[in-house]
Amino acid sequence: MKPSILIVEDDRFLAGSLVRVLERQGYTPTAAHTVAEAKACFEKDEPNLVVLDLELPDGDGNEVCVWIRQRSQAPILILSSRSSSVDKVLGLNNGADDYLAKPFDSHEFLARVRAQLRRGSAKLTDQGVVRFGDCALDLRAHRLLVRDQDLELTATEFRILEQLARNPDRTMERGQLFRKIWGHEMEFSSNSLEVLVSRIRRKLKSVDAPDPIDTVRGVGYRWRG
Repeated sequence: MKPSILIVEDDRFLAGSLVRVLERQGYTPTAAHTVAEAKACFEKDEPNLVVLDLELPDGDGNEVCVWIRQRSQAPILILSSRSSSVDKVLGLNNGADDYLAKPFDSHEFLARVRAQLRRGSAKLTDQGVVRFGDCALDLRAHRLLVRDQDLELTATEFRILEQLARNPDRTMERGQLFRKIWGHEMEFSSNSLEVLVSRIRRKLKSVDAPDPIDTVRGVGYRWRG
């Protein structure tokens, strides 16, 4: 599958140029031009890499950077005309993985993209099996093993655990988790999500397995492992 890349850039000419450069290299790029579009595209597509401008018409790119990092470990490459060391440090502290100042050479841009995609792929591979207590959540085989024995889960129950495990120690809002499991077209129902989480907990308790899910009151859920 071709790596997907979200380009968040308010300059439509530059965004279009980057899309064409990436397409020629075999990637699947999508362009967003505002904070609102960036968030919507990210939740819809879950890209392998985000290329992020800081100066957006409806907000600051650093806000988007923090928002993404609260939800995902996807690599973030900042592209910005802000070239001071203070801006670079701020971007990296907000969760970015790399920072490229404008103007930039397309060859250097592609080299940075390739480097971040390699690192992102390595992170995903390392997360193939998530362990908590004497349990192992196998993300590739879609199995939950408790003391080497399969614990039967529905596909939806497994996807809830998978989404939380892929974002350890980060709170996932109920609406965000709901959309990742069922999609944007379904009406959000907090109660249905709570029922499923309760069902997962009952199954774990029935075999004396630890509960890896923290409930963050009024917000959502977090993987504690």
